[in-house]
Amino acid sequence: MTMSRISHALAKTRREGIRAALSRAWELGQRPVYNSEEHVWYQLDVKAERPRREFVDGVRLVRAGADEAYRVGELGQVETEARERLSAGNDLWLALDNEDRTLFVCWTFRGETPVAAAPHGQLPLPAGTACLEDSVAAPLARGKGIAPASWTAIADILATEGFESMITKVTTDNAPSRKAVQKSGFREIGVMRLTRMGPRQRVVLAASGGVAAVLAQSLGA
Repeated sequence: MTMSRISHALAKTRREGIRAALSRAWELGQRPVYNSEEHVWYQLDVKAERPRREFVDGVRLVRAGADEAYRVGELGQVETEARERLSAGNDLWLALDNEDRTLFVCWTFRGETPVAAAPHGQLPLPAGTACLEDSVAAPLARGKGIAPASWTAIADILATEGFESMITKVTTDNAPSRKAVQKSGFREIGVMRLTRMGPRQRVVLAASGGVAAVLAQSLGA
């Protein structure tokens, strides 16, 4: 806010009184807030033939426990939330280098996954399906294929644990991430749009294959 706008606001408050100013602020706060977001859902069939991405030398993938939950803070995630997710039986994956630095973090969810468009913010997952979320690479790891290599290794592990597929969603305007998941073997299975006007929301999922129809049913879309 510029100094001229601040001076104008103060003058308006003196002229109309603090009660009128508060009333005006409340009125503005009651106006419907519009928000719209769009995601593409992707699916990777973990037991099928798929492109493989391997780690560069000196990098390893670990499935982390609560004692390493603090590492998510290094890449902008919240440690307390990480501990809650782990307690619920979900998986925290870390790519580490020989110096034990955190290069990459991501999650796979079992049973249900956090989705803003879903009732109560949690989307039930189809049987045999895990959801990949919150993939973040450290600046020193970018351009080294750490994320795709991690997804390949995670898919291998999930396949041995009886999973059939791994799904993920990417905002439609995030071209680099969409390209990355497609190169890793994920295929597009639907486009989901969430529109909010004040307390009301509308969800539409145009399913085009895979488990998208089941997701749409769970979303009520």
